[in-house]
Amino acid sequence: MKYRGLIFDLDGTLVDSLQDLGESVNAILIRKGMEPHPMTAYRQFVGNGVKVLLQKAFGFAKEDQVSESLLAEFKAEYQERMLNHTPLYEGITDWLQFCKEKKIRVGVFTNKPESAAIKILESRISPEWMPDPIFGAKEGRVRKPKADGVNEILSIWGYDASECLFIGDSDVDMITAENANMDALAAGWGFRGEEELLPYAPRFYAPTAKAAKELFISIFNEECV
Repeated sequence: MKYRGLIFDLDGTLVDSLQDLGESVNAILIRKGMEPHPMTAYRQFVGNGVKVLLQKAFGFAKEDQVSESLLAEFKAEYQERMLNHTPLYEGITDWLQFCKEKKIRVGVFTNKPESAAIKILESRISPEWMPDPIFGAKEGRVRKPKADGVNEILSIWGYDASECLFIGDSDVDMITAENANMDALAAGWGFRGEEELLPYAPRFYAPTAKAAKELFISIFNEECV
């Protein structure tokens, strides 16, 4: 069946936000007299939302131990840094342009706060190719790997899960696709890599966003023959 819609993760899939996220947390750690983490450590810290990011970075046993004051401190730091070092991956713009030309719907479902997700994407993507909708963490929305957000996007589009593809770079994304009964494309270019992704047996795998774009175009063209 030809894919009529794509649902992307954000961090590590559409944009490389690792440095801005890591530097925001490290600034707080340093201010509190604690040792900062290397940027590579943040590859395993991100993906499950802000509370889990802070839980792992500060060594808390549970995410519930993250205080509201610490959350506010991070949000203030990240607000100032989120556009410093967060580019689109190579190939993403061309991919979005292809989807627009072929009338393929594109949406985003991320565990990043929704307001931050929208701000980043609006600064990096032409309005002509902007994903719609962009769903992120906010009050009342269940985060990934629950498939509620995916199902809401499908309802808005009027598409069945079998008509769409979920693209993400972490185990959370692969489980989300599975929970939504949707094919997955594993983003090997992101924060986790093939060792984490391939055990979930995604329908497709690509090592770079550019290769993923080319793979999707070839799949689309084959289905149209």
